[in-house]
Amino acid sequence: MPITRKLIPWNRPALRSAAEYLVAQYTRGAIVELGEVLLIVPGAGAGRRLIELLLDEVEARGVALLPPEIITLGNLPERLYVEQKPFADDLAQLLAWIEALRHNDGERLRQYFPQLPSADRFSDWLPYAEMLSALHRELAADDLDFSDVVTRGSELEGFLEADRWEVLRGIQSEYLRVLDELELWDKQTARLFAIRHRECHTERPIVLVGTVDMNASLRKMLDQVSGHVTSLIFAPAELSQRFDEHGCLMPHAWPHPFAEPRDEQIRVVDRPGDQADEVLRALAELGGQYSPQDVVIGVPDEVLVPYLEQRLESAGVACRYGVGRTIAVTGFGKLMAQLAVWLEDDSLAEFQNLLRHPAIGRFLSRDGVSGDVLTALDDYRGRHLQTRLKGGWLGKAELPREVYARLRELLSDWRFETRPLSAWIAPFAELLRQLAPDLTENERDRREAAEIERAMRAALEKFDRVPETLAPTVSGAAFLHLLLDDIGREPIPPELDPQSVELRGWLELPWEDADVLIVTGMNEGRVPVSQNADLFLPNRLRHVLGLEDNDRRAARDAYALSLMSASRRHLVCIAGRVTAQNDPLIPSRLLFGADRGAKVRRTLQFFREESHARPRPVPGGLVAGAPGARFEPPRLDAYVQAVESMRVTEFRSYLQCPYRYFLRHRLKLQSIDVTAEELDGAAFGNLLHEVLRQFGVHEELREQSRTEPLVEALNGLLNGEVLRAYGDDPSPAIRVQVERARLRLHQFAKWQTEQRLEGWEIRYIEHDFAVEQGAALDVDGVPMPLTGRIDRIDFHPDTDVWRLYDYKSSDQAQNPLAAHYRPRQQRWIDLQLPLYRHLVRVLGIEGDVELAYINLPRKLSDVKHLVAAFSSELLQSADEAARQVVRDVRNNVFWPPSRDCGLMSEFDEICLQSLLADDHGEERSDEVAP
Repeated sequence: MPITRKLIPWNRPALRSAAEYLVAQYTRGAIVELGEVLLIVPGAGAGRRLIELLLDEVEARGVALLPPEIITLGNLPERLYVEQKPFADDLAQLLAWIEALRHNDGERLRQYFPQLPSADRFSDWLPYAEMLSALHRELAADDLDFSDVVTRGSELEGFLEADRWEVLRGIQSEYLRVLDELELWDKQTARLFAIRHRECHTERPIVLVGTVDMNASLRKMLDQVSGHVTSLIFAPAELSQRFDEHGCLMPHAWPHPFAEPRDEQIRVVDRPGDQADEVLRALAELGGQYSPQDVVIGVPDEVLVPYLEQRLESAGVACRYGVGRTIAVTGFGKLMAQLAVWLEDDSLAEFQNLLRHPAIGRFLSRDGVSGDVLTALDDYRGRHLQTRLKGGWLGKAELPREVYARLRELLSDWRFETRPLSAWIAPFAELLRQLAPDLTENERDRREAAEIERAMRAALEKFDRVPETLAPTVSGAAFLHLLLDDIGREPIPPELDPQSVELRGWLELPWEDADVLIVTGMNEGRVPVSQNADLFLPNRLRHVLGLEDNDRRAARDAYALSLMSASRRHLVCIAGRVTAQNDPLIPSRLLFGADRGAKVRRTLQFFREESHARPRPVPGGLVAGAPGARFEPPRLDAYVQAVESMRVTEFRSYLQCPYRYFLRHRLKLQSIDVTAEELDGAAFGNLLHEVLRQFGVHEELREQSRTEPLVEALNGLLNGEVLRAYGDDPSPAIRVQVERARLRLHQFAKWQTEQRLEGWEIRYIEHDFAVEQGAALDVDGVPMPLTGRIDRIDFHPDTDVWRLYDYKSSDQAQNPLAAHYRPRQQRWIDLQLPLYRHLVRVLGIEGDVELAYINLPRKLSDVKHLVAAFSSELLQSADEAARQVVRDVRNNVFWPPSRDCGLMSEFDEICLQSLLADDHGEERSDEVAP
């Protein structure tokens, strides 16, 4: 007896129609008798909504309801047969795959997996086991095993993977043997057994609601109980031949949607943020006629979720992403993951990452550790660029050293011991007690914490049930990896809020019954998803095997769009032209339909020139940076205080951006690159400066007039400084940079001896000018004390000339005049060298002095000094520019932030640089390390 197919017109939302049909079909007097019915729905969300609609329907009709049992398609097979052995849970299956892998012919296996881990690296086997488990599940879902791939793959021209699949077939056989010895049953194999032995049976009515895409195994199971099965198909009668006997789509019959969006329902914008803005415009066009429950926003591409959440929140529209967070991204999940990583990788970088977790900070505080250990460690790594403590700590690092030792002591058993899996459960509970006793109080809410605790308890109980012969002996890190692997993907849906607009994934959208549906991300590759490159099952092989392939996915999505378009009063489909990284996108093929004229119109819409115009203002919000905009850097009024002195280097910062100047020089904010493993431009320059400082304080070296001895001395100074700052085993990148610095110092030695032979004498090296020395700039009769440090001051006794030097180590030689003044704009961009004149007066150096750079660039022939061609008139102009800066600083003029500041990029996020920039902003090229 074939499955009963029931076509229901798709001019109304599918679940509403399904509820009406079920109530009408199963009403017996004053009762709707659905108690024995098994309703099968495409997803859990559809099931929850269907029961709500059934309740609404019976209430409207004034009858009572005996509710049905509603399950998803994936849970149906186990309702159709009786298991003959206990099922192996997912952990036992994973361990069985690892056992099968580790006991396979290693040499043959390495022909296809050359990077196989060693036998003792248990956690490294997990990805391989998960990969094979996923292949096994997918093939079994379509009544196949690994040997079928070998057999059927031969039908495919150019199939060269038979040997590899033979190896995998052997591993699969070993996996099943391992479970069989434990008297456990693999769920996928049990289903195949039930099909082949015709064991599927039920006495309950089964109603399939919109299950238009089923795998082969499930179809064969339903065929054995077909007399009890009704499939509800949502489509007009004229499309009935496009569905098979199970009510599933026939892929070749759905080349395009048969109910497609109209032109006015399709909108094409540029970037992800523009898609979010277009959603706001679509909501504004509704004119407040609908409540949040009547609106659903579709998000086929999860990348768009943060943009939508941010834009909707800024416009005062609450939203809820139904998928929510997974345990892996909660505070608990991140703590366990980082602990596992540090236990395996005892590097300073991973130690830093661990310290950043709030639970570790609270633990250290409870343990009596005082001081800002994170900042101390960041500063240490920024100075020494150590990756591992092979040679111990460098310099002063008391606080990081103390904390490092304390955490290593706490985790010593976890680092060095291996134990049976269940033997780690008690130590894990103790570790949580010490590290995170208040974790539940610091999660987003107690409901989330309860979900984590539930999942964790279930996982630990599962660990305790692992058969002894299968239980591995693992390290502490492997235990944590297994725990996260088991619970990390568990979702924690956000709390229901009737005032929130729902964000839904693509597969959920056809079964939504909201009146308004706004779908973003309608781009090829997402709708429909194409998967051509796959390590084991590329699309051509999938087609031969009858697995889900691109044609099947395209048909499913064409039907989904048809269902949405035919049943929705208000539908908007939004496509983007580029990603956040400016990679080009193309619109979904499903938006072009079958009509030739529509194809042309919509192609022109996508590629029209006006796409590069400034976006239209967003209703309900303001454009960033405009007067009164919501997006504005924080004001500084509360922080302003009198300025008592200024360093000569501050003036450049103020000229570039008054706001960023205040952040850096008044609030003393700074950034530390905690990921650096090589010298950036500043660190490279500091290395050269320190070597040259040490050279300058040795009188015998300053007086040296022969190049070779000076080269040898500079080599020694450089080696000593590298050892002090970066240890005896710096990274290869630093070693290369040190040798580049050495070449520049060699050339400097040649220049220095020439200067000495010409009669120049070094009088001051790295001379500091403090406030107490009295250097000042008179501004409107009120002196502004100046401070600073001059790298080097030389004097020529024969000519009575003083020369003030600044070392420059950037890759390209710099002209001091060009670095300070823009003649075309008649604008000063730096005042450092001109202000040196005011500093040296306290040393008795008056009159005309030469201002110069000593360039130490990559091109060695350019290692020499260059005197700035400042005229007396230009220097007077510099003094006046400096006075104006002082006036503005005294008047607290630190607003607005500069739009195109080339310096102090570490403050760009605070200044909302990306929002203040042009819509298609240009990337800035920063100076890189030599």
